[in-house]
Amino acid sequence: MKIHNLLEKAIDRRKGLHNITNAMRIANGEADGLKGITIDRYNRHFVIQKFIPKSQADINTVKEFIIKRFNPEYLVLKERSVFNASNTANFTTKVLIDKSSPRTIITENGLKFLVDLNDNVNVGLFLDMRKNRKIISSLCGKRSVLNCFSYTCSFGVYCSSGNALKVVNVDISKKALDKGKENYRLNNLPAQEKEFVISDCRDYIAGAARMNNFFDIIILDVPTFSRHRDKPFLAKKELPKLIEMSINILKPKGHLFTSTNCSSVSVFMLKDFINKSASLAGIPIKKSTPLSQDTDFPKNENMKESYLAALLVDFK
Repeated sequence: MKIHNLLEKAIDRRKGLHNITNAMRIANGEADGLKGITIDRYNRHFVIQKFIPKSQADINTVKEFIIKRFNPEYLVLKERSVFNASNTANFTTKVLIDKSSPRTIITENGLKFLVDLNDNVNVGLFLDMRKNRKIISSLCGKRSVLNCFSYTCSFGVYCSSGNALKVVNVDISKKALDKGKENYRLNNLPAQEKEFVISDCRDYIAGAARMNNFFDIIILDVPTFSRHRDKPFLAKKELPKLIEMSINILKPKGHLFTSTNCSSVSVFMLKDFINKSASLAGIPIKKSTPLSQDTDFPKNENMKESYLAALLVDFK
């Protein structure tokens, strides 16, 4: 019964989110008293992630709770023997309930997004960025936006729906961008090919600088690790240069949003990277605002699997 009580309390803490979305993290590991376990809800589809050897919760008990409480259409268990964001292959997947397809559509702040619970570790939408997507979209009316490391273009959907003048989504994965186009279509947004660019973001930004292609808002939601054509990207190593390059293609009074789940990069480090780059470029900073995860991601400093450093910088 202890696990049931912990889960009920965790769900109760998130009751305010039901007004804006049917997708959320209903249990965030140690921060909710469930060490080594996270549970994500996507409408009536659910993902349990078990981090071994950290996990202390009984999966059968968790499964029984979800069945009784939510009557799920799809439930999958993803076990990760080591939390190592540079090695996403180090996990196993087990489908526990499959009454419907692993794909479903969720709603968030009036927008729709497609998720696929069997598509690797990540399902197509990062729940922890919900609040930040809305903040950035509030800035982009009649402004140009560059969405780097766009993945399935959730920031792009928000910004396009927020009446951005243009949004360019850049990612190395054609598969991710194709899903981004599906998200655009779900929200009745025009999905022009020129707004979806398959490219290493470093190459795109360098090309934009050569072409004097400037943007009002740049989004750098960077992965901890990625690889393209044997060219690795390590957040801690690459962020300083990437931020410097990005600042050089910002229009006056522009905004830079940068974030990472890399636990070795703090928000203070992000601020230091940006301050140094802005000084080199001779562009004064008006304001720097640390941003965080939404209320379904309560903090616990011991949880590297639930980490986010994010900063929104307004330039003069």
